[in-house]
Amino acid sequence: MKRESLLSRKLLLITPVFPPKGGGGVQRILKFAAYLRQHEWETTVVTRNFGEKIRWHDDSQLGLLPQESVIRIGEFVRHTSFIRRVVGRLAPIDSDYFWSRQVCQELPNFLKGDYDAIMSSGPPHSVHLIGQRISKKYRLPWVADFRDHFTLNPEYRPSSALHRKSDQRFERSILDASKAIICNTRINRREMIRRFGLHYHTKLHTIHNGFDRNDLAEAGTGLKADDQFSPSDCNLVYLGGLRGGRIDDSFFSVLESIGDMKFSRFNRILVHVFGDAGKRTELCTTLVKRGAVKLHQAVPANRMRAVLEQADGCVAWQSNKPQYRGTVPGKLYDYLAMEKPVFFLGQSNGEADRILRSFNLGRTAVPGNVNAGKEQLFQFVESLGIEHYRFLQQERYPVERFSRQFQAGQLATVLDSILVD
Repeated sequence: MKRESLLSRKLLLITPVFPPKGGGGVQRILKFAAYLRQHEWETTVVTRNFGEKIRWHDDSQLGLLPQESVIRIGEFVRHTSFIRRVVGRLAPIDSDYFWSRQVCQELPNFLKGDYDAIMSSGPPHSVHLIGQRISKKYRLPWVADFRDHFTLNPEYRPSSALHRKSDQRFERSILDASKAIICNTRINRREMIRRFGLHYHTKLHTIHNGFDRNDLAEAGTGLKADDQFSPSDCNLVYLGGLRGGRIDDSFFSVLESIGDMKFSRFNRILVHVFGDAGKRTELCTTLVKRGAVKLHQAVPANRMRAVLEQADGCVAWQSNKPQYRGTVPGKLYDYLAMEKPVFFLGQSNGEADRILRSFNLGRTAVPGNVNAGKEQLFQFVESLGIEHYRFLQQERYPVERFSRQFQAGQLATVLDSILVD
């Protein structure tokens, strides 16, 4: 099934997440598939059908790939019942293991023509089982894309010691069988080398998440009346869904502590959350009632600029666990592209903090210290509008390295290299 010609190369890309499902992970894979064509790679995406059960629908990007370039196998299933949750917890690797097995069985019936390479993108990381088996069956070079860590993820909680051992063995088999591994941050790449061995370093590459200038260029899509911002408020935007629990409350506790503090330029801070708020905490609900937080529906990709242009600044947060040093909230790249100042509650000297500091575009406070966070947030708001955060474009570290088009070129370079090997 492998092709010999390099003039018209074809990639089979396996992903459990794809439009009409919205979200940052979806955008990464969609834009890889769309912009690889600029580098002489034609992509066929293998994903699943999404009904009405997904929380975030975004139909605005469906036209980026021809319909015939997308193969859909199986259905997205939300594990809401007790039995489904138990089965999902006990499944090997993760709850999508059964979808991965279904794809392995049915995909050969859909494949037409020859392919030059295969790529799988997780989480969920059971998708790499498809990449592994199809690669072996058709003798195709395989790239595994880790949009987040697998067993090194700070939120990784296996159901048993047996699951942990099996998962670690599976992750090492991915490193052994694949021709290349894509990590989403530099720190995550270094952590994988540290855990699995220096001899894998030539296989491991870094391609960050990013932004798409084409999405952010669409300024003509206006906002609903309810989404308009008041100029007397300090309007801070948070793009993305709420996760619930202590991670969200680490920020909302800081926001609550601000209370009735007086600002020189604004009446108050109002944080606008654009995304799924179904998991909001009691503290978040309290702040909504007090007028410190306003909840909005998720923003389609072609409306992000309309939202961000109104914002005085943006916010992002993560857990206070040191293991989060290598994670970067996906929304941070859109803030960066729009040159919006960012208040970031996260790991000092972590990857996100380093990116913000390199462009002089934000202030970082360490999660868990409410008083220090309160002071940092107050100073951040006071600094807005006086050109304190003046965007610095770096010659050696340009912001365009985070553009989806540039990153598709990075991926094409990796794909070209595994063909030569």
